[in-house]
Amino acid sequence: MSIDTDNLPPVPSGGLCEQAWAEFRKCLRKDNYGRMSGRAGRFEYWSATIIGSLITLLPLPFLLIPFAIIQALFLLISLYLIVYLALPLISVYVRRLHDVGYSGYWIAFHYAIVAIVFAVAVFHATQAAMIDLSLSYIIEETKFHMEHLFRYTSLPTTLLSLFLFLLTVLPGNTTSNKYGDKV
Repeated sequence: MSIDTDNLPPVPSGGLCEQAWAEFRKCLRKDNYGRMSGRAGRFEYWSATIIGSLITLLPLPFLLIPFAIIQALFLLISLYLIVYLALPLISVYVRRLHDVGYSGYWIAFHYAIVAIVFAVAVFHATQAAMIDLSLSYIIEETKFHMEHLFRYTSLPTTLLSLFLFLLTVLPGNTTSNKYGDKV
C-alpha cells in the first residue's frame, strides 16, 4: 500500500526550529508512523533524529535523584519514550537511505552485526558461569570475551556505521528512483 505524501500538510515557513519540529511531528503522525516506503530528505531525517534523541534523553537527569520511586518513574518514562520513538526513527532512517538509492536492509545488517557480537559475548559469559558461579569471575570473563570480540569486529562495524552516516549526509537522488519520486 502506497501513501501519497503530496496530501500531507505543508511544513510551516517559520524559523529553523519550527520547521524541524514540524518535520519531527510529521514522522509521528498516524499516516506516517512506521512507514518504510518512500523517501525522506536530509532535513526530515536530521530533524527527526536530533529531536527524537533529545526527547528520549530528557528524563535521564532525573535518574540522579536519590529517591528510588522517582528513579523508577523516570526510568519507565524514558523506556516508554524509547519504545514509542524507535519505529518512527528507524522508518525515517530507512526512507533516508531510500532517498540516496540504498535499501533499508543496510540498517538491519548493521544492527545484526552488533546483536551477533553481543549474543556471542553473552554466550561465552554464560559458559564461564557454568564453570564458576562467582559474580566477579563472570564479569571478568565477559569483559575478556567482549574485548576480543570487539577487537575483531570493531573495524567492520565502524566502517559500516561511517558508510551509513555518509549516506544520511549526502544529497538524495535528483530524479525518481525505485523507492519513489524526488523529495
